Formats: sequence, C-alpha cells, structure tokens
Amino acid sequence: MEWAEDNKHIKEVKNPRLIETGYQSPHLKLWTLGPDEWLLFLKSPDYTARKKPQRKPDVIQLPLLDPDENQREPRLIMR
Repeated sequence: MEWAEDNKHIKEVKNPRLIETGYQSPHLKLWTLGPDEWLLFLKSPDYTARKKPQRKPDVIQLPLLDPDENQREPRLIMR
C-alpha cells in the first residue's frame, strides 16, 4: 500500500486480496464479484466548506434618542 503525501489517504494499493473472516457483514450484498473483478470509480472533488447564508434580522432597531432631546419612546420597524 502506498500513502499520499499527507500520510492520511491511500494513494495506491498493490497486490490486493480478499480475506475471509468469521464475522458476517450486517449489510446485504447488492452483487457478487469474483476475485479478479473490481469496480472502477471516479475520485470526487475534495471537500470544501460551504458558505453560510447571511441572515438578515427580522427587526431593525432605530438609534436610541437622547432622553433630554425628545421624550418619545424608540420605535421598531418590522419587515
């Protein structure tokens, strides 16, 4: 077996073989493959975190007024 440069991923498997064990897989077999049959796959792109959508607030508070300047209560604008 050959490891990739990051030492976390397998780059290549040499001399693969199937080993029988006494443990049974909990999964059902979808199809059976012979010892010389392999399924080819395409490498999926590396994982990238998606950007979180920017959430707009439902309520916007107006700046608070100076109590000496005006005695009105602050208002809220609902969207």
